[in-house]
Amino acid sequence: MVNSGILNLPKEKLKPQLSQEQILEKKRSLRNLSMITSELPDNLFDAAEVLVAEDIRERHWAGFQRSECHTKLLNFLWFQDKPVVEEDFFLMRVLGRGGFGLVTACKKGTSGKLYAMK
Repeated sequence: MVNSGILNLPKEKLKPQLSQEQILEKKRSLRNLSMITSELPDNLFDAAEVLVAEDIRERHWAGFQRSECHTKLLNFLWFQDKPVVEEDFFLMRVLGRGGFGLVTACKKGTSGKLYAMK
């Protein structure tokens, strides 16, 4: 189930950053540079990384958005930013009593992991 809170993610993270013309211009400039000189710029891999990321987005982004993996990723990002509060846990039983209070076995509702809570 997708919560409405995850739909507030920045749109720049969810869609391509460069236009098709900008991608083609970067490809041309890299080809021209390799023909002119044998020395490569320090930021060569920065441009290559952008080109690869844009190519992957162009080919696979629409399919990924329709997949179950995209929904799981959005849920994970939403839960990751959500603060942990006592209401996120289901109390199971008392494990022990001490001078500072009870220690209770509990289960986290979002992950199902078991914890001890004081």
